[in-house]
Parts: sequence; structure tokens; C-alpha cells
Amino acid sequence: MWTAGEFRRSFPFGTRLFVESGFYASGGQVLFQPVMGVTNRDFIAAAKLIYNYNPGERRFLTLAVARDVTAFFGSGIPAELRTGHARHIVDDYVEDEELLPLQMRVSDFGSYANRIIGGAADFLEKNLDISSEEALIRSCFASDQLDDRVYGANRPFYRCIVETMLGNTSFAETYFAELERDFPDMPDGQRANYLKLISLADELPRFRFLKENA
Repeated sequence: MWTAGEFRRSFPFGTRLFVESGFYASGGQVLFQPVMGVTNRDFIAAAKLIYNYNPGERRFLTLAVARDVTAFFGSGIPAELRTGHARHIVDDYVEDEELLPLQMRVSDFGSYANRIIGGAADFLEKNLDISSEEALIRSCFASDQLDDRVYGANRPFYRCIVETMLGNTSFAETYFAELERDFPDMPDGQRANYLKLISLADELPRFRFLKENA
């Protein structure tokens, strides 16, 4: 369903799939760059206990995210529309060699947007296990299709949070020990986040759907 400018499929305990339209203005132009992913309210609440983040950066606390969603669809999207850049929505094409491949006429936008957003929603459901909320959360880390180049750096740490919230309280400590051995010069901030998570392992809130499944 469409809510607040994005496609959502919500689950009872605060998990949802989303495809954001990605509209934004830049330099007097309207740009379109859809983003898709999975988020969970319990995960966000737990992450807030571990480290500070900018509340405006909602995607910063997203379990799985993929940008440039056009790259995921083969024959469904024309090759000239598959790009790692935002599309510039224009009344008519601007004769600029660099900008021309990234432009889209307003008259063509509706068809393009429907294919992209519909394809992104299908992609999520095909690459993630949506049979239950727990299965969906786990599958975020089983599929490498959603390991985005921007947010992917947080993925291992997010998995440690999730495993802890699923009741595997030793997972983060084991993972951190291996990480510290392989990367002894890891940034102090990163080390501090892992140590705080480990210290909170027994206190960190669990996913609410676990109580339902008990």
C-alpha cells in the first residue's frame, strides 16, 4: 500500500518492507532515486541504547537497504534507464552530454515510476523470506542483494544487534573478538559501539514477535 509517499508492507510487530519514491530537489530540478529496504521499530529502539545517531537519518537504522534500484531489474527496465544516478525529471531534454543520459521527460515519468516501484516491491518479496516477521528479519542478513554500498558498512554491526535481540547473546562478543583479531586498528568509535552492545547483551530489548511465538 502507498503511505506518506512510499510503498509499504507492514507486519504486526513493527517490521515493514518499504520502497521510497526518492523525490528530492537539487539545483532547481526535481530528481527521482527510489530506495527500498526493511526496517523494524524494536531494532531502532535497541540501537538508540547503543549509540547516538541523527534522528533525521531514518535510513541509518535500516536493517537492509538498496539504492539505485534500477540496477536490479534486467529486461523489465530499458538499459538506458538503469543507472547509478538519480533521474532528472524535465519538461524537455537539455542538450548536455553528461546530463542527457540521466534525464526523463515528465510525460514518460508515470510509466517509468510504476515499473521501478512495482519491480522494487516484487524484488524485496522474492529475495527476502516474508513467511513470518522473524523469517523476514533473519533473511535481511542471508541475502547479499541488499548490502548497499552506502549503508553496507553498518551491516555486520546491525546483524550483531539483531542476533542479540533474537536471544543469541554471545554472537556479538564472538564476532567482535574475530573482528579485533583481523582488524586491530579499527576506529575507536566502532570498537566502542561493539563493546557497549556486548555490555548490554542481557539487557537489550528482544523482538516483540518472539513473545508471540513462545
